[in-house]
Amino acid sequence: MPQEIVILECTEARALGKPVSRYMTTRNKKSPRTPNRL
Repeated sequence: MPQEIVILECTEARALGKPVSRYMTTRNKKSPRTPNRL
């Protein structure tokens, strides 16, 4: 089953002038409407 890599980025930290936190995860391409949970 094909998967794609998704990068999540915290935009609130950027607004406060702090370093941005990034998280990588994968999701199934067949169900793009299913939300990923950390």
